[in-house]
Amino acid sequence: MALSEARIRATKKYHDKFERIQIRVSPEEKESIEAYAEEIGESVNSFVRRAMAETMEREKKQVNKEK
Repeated sequence: MALSEARIRATKKYHDKFERIQIRVSPEEKESIEAYAEEIGESVNSFVRRAMAETMEREKKQVNKEK
């Protein structure tokens, strides 16, 4: 079943709200990340975004402690 023009426009409008970041990982790392995300019930995207946010928050606290 083909997508309607309205659905295509809506999807494009949604995707235009975001930027894309690409990372390179080995096939083993990719497999590990995908398996872990599935194990905890998250998508890979959600897991990676959460991991980055938590790391940035933790490192900001560490830098502020050192000041």
